[in-house]
Amino acid sequence: MKTKIFISALFFLALSYSSFAQKANDYKWGLSIAINDAHSQVAFLGTAGLGLDAEGNVVLAGEKTNASFSLSVIPKYFINEDWLIRFEYGITQIDLKNFYTINSYTAPFPPTLYQINYDTVKQKINRYVAGVQFNFFKNKKIESYGGVNFPYIKYYQISRNSYSETRNATTDTLTSKTINFRNIPGGYAAGLGVFAGFNVYVFKYLSLGAEFSSAIMYYKVGGESIQISYFQAPPNAPLETTTVIYNESYKGIRFTKILASFNLTLWL
Repeated sequence: MKTKIFISALFFLALSYSSFAQKANDYKWGLSIAINDAHSQVAFLGTAGLGLDAEGNVVLAGEKTNASFSLSVIPKYFINEDWLIRFEYGITQIDLKNFYTINSYTAPFPPTLYQINYDTVKQKINRYVAGVQFNFFKNKKIESYGGVNFPYIKYYQISRNSYSETRNATTDTLTSKTINFRNIPGGYAAGLGVFAGFNVYVFKYLSLGAEFSSAIMYYKVGGESIQISYFQAPPNAPLETTTVIYNESYKGIRFTKILASFNLTLWL
């Protein structure tokens, strides 16, 4: 919270010093390609059962493989030398896998059984963000800016699947296996945000930069989901199927985590 207040205060303070700005260019358009922090965009559903903690971070036990990514395209148009309007379209894919083992929770020691577990969490997130940008400082190589924006985020369903098998600790033979499939509904978020960043011009029409943003958002995400589980105790036991209904959702207003982005911008 203190970090968010500090960034907001820094932005408005920068506006008050706009009389010191120095800028001269012949650009009318800018086009930014941004790489974003993927996990800071995950919506909080209020349950650790989805692999989320209280801050909306994706948390899975054991060894993790993270193939998540987030990219944005941000066209910008100069209204005058210092003011721009902009629109961001972003695509985020949450893609996490993990692997871990658990020793038997029965009495004998050393354990007679052990369990191997695999989990996956996948979700697609789209960002639509209109904004107004103010360039409050620029010299030949460095430019600083801030602004306000109006983000709308579309959350697609969360796919949470798992596979586990229990094996004999001595012979390593399979004693049982369980497969779980679960899709949690998505939703949306909308609100008002601020951003601040800088660009370093490597060429006259090309810059590299970073941007930090946060927003206060209304969230409506989650809902009723069905988990289908398949259990089998080999070698010849019949397959058992069970169904569990969950109702996990969040509706309310909260600050987003600070979203960090790194961008490449072409100025035209």
